[in-house]
Amino acid sequence: MLVPPTKADWAGRTPDPSQLRNKKFLGSGKTSEIDPTWTESAAERRKRVGEEMLGQRPRAAAAAPAAPAEDREEMDRRVREYNAKHRGKSLVEQYREGAGQTPERQPDDPRKRKFDHEKDIVGRHVSASQIDDMAARAAGMDSRFSRGKYL
Repeated sequence: MLVPPTKADWAGRTPDPSQLRNKKFLGSGKTSEIDPTWTESAAERRKRVGEEMLGQRPRAAAAAPAAPAEDREEMDRRVREYNAKHRGKSLVEQYREGAGQTPERQPDDPRKRKFDHEKDIVGRHVSASQIDDMAARAAGMDSRFSRGKYL
């Protein structure tokens, strides 16, 4: 018969809480600073905004230094040089170069390509004389039980 565990037995099996470690994120070892505006309470926020309004504290958005313009220009120049050296022409440039040229048309042979609904069915234009001819040939097939003239 099963006996329920006693409290002493249960408590003896649990490890010391101070010895527990988060094993999932131990590998990174990097700590990143969290913006305090995400974790502040309403009272802390009111105090911070009040101090910013009075000029006692710099604004949070202004606290982050922006990259100088010459650094950005230098980075843009380096990116343009790298792209010119390693990348080919863009599709727009390729199209503009080939705009003056007309591709050579070859006759369309349906046996040498796969079925295309637009070309094979929709693309066939039937003239009025061909429609009249088909209607005249179909006039002999007025009933499935009568004898028709097929030729």
